[in-house]
Order: sequence, then C-alpha cells, then structure tokens
Amino acid sequence: WSPKYFSPALIKGGTLINLSTGATVFHLLPICTLFEDIIILELNECCLEDTKKWLHKEQGCFDWSHASKILAVWEGCSDNWEAKEDDLRSRVKLVIKSDFKNENPTDPVVLQKADCVISLCVMGHVAKDRDAYCQNLKKLSKMLKLGGYLLLIGVLNASHFCVGEHKYQILKFNEEDIKKSLTDHGFSIEYKEVMESKIPNDVLGYEHIFFICAAKKQEL
Repeated sequence: WSPKYFSPALIKGGTLINLSTGATVFHLLPICTLFEDIIILELNECCLEDTKKWLHKEQGCFDWSHASKILAVWEGCSDNWEAKEDDLRSRVKLVIKSDFKNENPTDPVVLQKADCVISLCVMGHVAKDRDAYCQNLKKLSKMLKLGGYLLLIGVLNASHFCVGEHKYQILKFNEEDIKKSLTDHGFSIEYKEVMESKIPNDVLGYEHIFFICAAKKQEL
C-alpha cells in the first residue's frame, strides 16, 4: 500500500467494501481504522466460512498473525499486533457471498453504496474476456458512491495460477487496457504503481503487479 493514499485526509469514510481472492484479510489491516464499517464479499462458500472462522477466532481458522506482526513492527508497536486484528474484526459488519454473474452480485441483499471499494486480484480471475471484465467493473462502480474511491490490485500480462495440480487461466490485459476500462466507466485515476515480477514461478504467471486508486467521477 502507498502511505500517500491511505491517510485520513484522502481516503476515509463510513463504509468499505472488500472483494479479494480467497479468504484474505491482511490487506485490510493497515487501513481498517479509516472506516467505520467493513463489508467483505466472498465468491464461494468455502471462503465465506473461512473468513467467518477468522472473524470469530474459531479453531482451524487462517492465521494472519505474520502479517499483523510485520505491520505492528512497521508502525513501531510490535507488542500490539493482536489488538490490530481485533480492531479489524470489530469493524467487519457483514461477510456475504457474491456472484458476479448476477446483475446485483449480492442478490437478494442490496448493499448501500460505499465510500471505498477494494478489489484484490479478483477482476482478472472471474472474467473470461474484456467485455466481461468491463461488466464486472460496472457492477463494482454501482457499489460505490459518487466521489468514492476504487482500489484495484492485480497482475498485468498474466497467464495462469495453480491450485494443487489444477491450472486456471487468468484474463490477460496490459496497463493501457486497465486505464481505458476505468476512464470509459467514469473513473479518474488518481494514483498508480506498477512493479515488475521479481520471482518467476510456475504457480502464478504474470509480468507486473499493479495498484490503482481511481475516483468515481460519473454515474453510468
């Protein structure tokens, strides 16, 4: 995360909606204090249950303490990492399954528009082509207030990811594709970082990872 864009003066609000690959919460730890309420969307029942287990500290839940401890050291309070996790837990008001094949991904629940929406490595995984990507982007936009921020984290020129012996395709797109998709759907890119892949491997094939902060300027 870029510290420049995670200060109370720039990104904050009542509600944050999070959509990430897997039952993942580590990226919420540094920014959760900027929001009163957090809503977590999961794409399948397994991730839904795993996130709820972590939320309620149930036996067998994912252990994110390594991320919490690193953050605590960065912030100069290494003995306070458990409090950081508890703070995040206290702000999560809803964990709900979503399906982006539906016009309303959280149907039958209709969510109020949020101040900020995060998509972590999801958009390229669930879209079969660029038209589907743009349709999903439009659905994310509908979850966001006018003037709110969309935070996109993903990979460029990706090919695949592996889970065990199974290999799955990732939609391939470049930096210009992302920029055009956002501007065509009423967003203004406020900040962007692109980093080259440092450790080539067979589990996840991609050339760059990107972070984009985009402000919603239009209702489409």
